Amino acid sequence: MKTQKINFKAIIQQNGTMNAAFVEFPFSVEELFGKKGQVKIKALFDETVEYRGSLAKMNLTAIF
Repeated sequence: MKTQKINFKAIIQQNGTMNAAFVEFPFSVEELFGKKGQVKIKALFDETVEYRGSLAKMNLTAIF
């Protein structure tokens, strides 16, 4: 599979009270990669910190 470089700016957000964080991906994974499921990624935060993981669709709800 051909590697695509996609640049965007986002804020790292806390996932509720869990010891976890996420970034909202501002593009359609299905349109870019032709997949509905998880897509393995290599990300670079602030051009210095590398992260390997996957994009996963999540339903986020706010509790007030």
